[in-house]
Amino acid sequence: MFGPFDIRKLRDGELLTNTEGMLPEGEIIFLDELLNANSAILNSLLMALNERVVRRGRETRDLGFVLTVGASNRLPEEEEEEEALAALFDRFLLRVQSNNVPDEQLGSVLQAGWQLQRTEAQRHQPTVSVVDVQKLQACIPDVDVSGVRQQYLSLIHRLRHAGIEVSDRRAVKLQRLAAASALMCGRTEVHLSDLWILRYIWDTMEQVELLNRIVDEAIASRNETSPVQVHPRASGGTAPDPEQLARDLEQIAIDVADAEETSQSWLSDRLSILAARIEWVQLDESREFLRSRVTKIREQLTGTKAAD
Repeated sequence: MFGPFDIRKLRDGELLTNTEGMLPEGEIIFLDELLNANSAILNSLLMALNERVVRRGRETRDLGFVLTVGASNRLPEEEEEEEALAALFDRFLLRVQSNNVPDEQLGSVLQAGWQLQRTEAQRHQPTVSVVDVQKLQACIPDVDVSGVRQQYLSLIHRLRHAGIEVSDRRAVKLQRLAAASALMCGRTEVHLSDLWILRYIWDTMEQVELLNRIVDEAIASRNETSPVQVHPRASGGTAPDPEQLARDLEQIAIDVADAEETSQSWLSDRLSILAARIEWVQLDESREFLRSRVTKIREQLTGTKAAD
């Protein structure tokens, strides 16, 4: 992972590492099945992620990566032999569970996956370069976090009292993520809405619901007056996306027009699932628009059945 020793230098008595194509030269790093690593790799990663350096013998190399993503099919258990895993897990500030897509979106995933395989040879240019990310990171120290520090401190205390462990190290580093949230909104000062990031600091899946509720209550007390300044993710971690719902409804409308008689009941079930999710959309205007689309599609579905 960090590169083999350079055999040519080793013959001359020098212990140097050949890092070509290895982690020390990476800008965006993906560590698959991270928690299955052995203790030697875990210990090396702890230093690499926390101090951004790699040490092998007398050699020390600085690391210049901008992002590290880890993936695992399991979480650390609360056992003594899992201490090394728990320490590494703590280095990843945000945690996101990746589930299968909802049934009503599976058709879109199949279509997108098939299209991706057909165009795999075509490489798309990135919309954001690593240089752009580095420039944004360089601006983080200039963001003012003092305006919400007391509320942030109170929130960390409340999470700890609720049994959600937040180490001092993570509490310090999470301020940078709040500052990054402000930058993405075009601000140079952190608002209470930027604390939405704390919804994703859980250690176990059992903590997710409690964490969402505590963070949402803290954000709900904000007094920002301009909607433009509020981070869009502050409105709720689990609220349905109106735009995605609209796309799903449009796809159902297309499927209804081309559907055979045997698929009518399946489309009706998909429409019912979406209609139930629409009731959780927060904006009244969006909710009413989506409701009207459901009504029209139901009329279209009924007309198709009558024609059959």
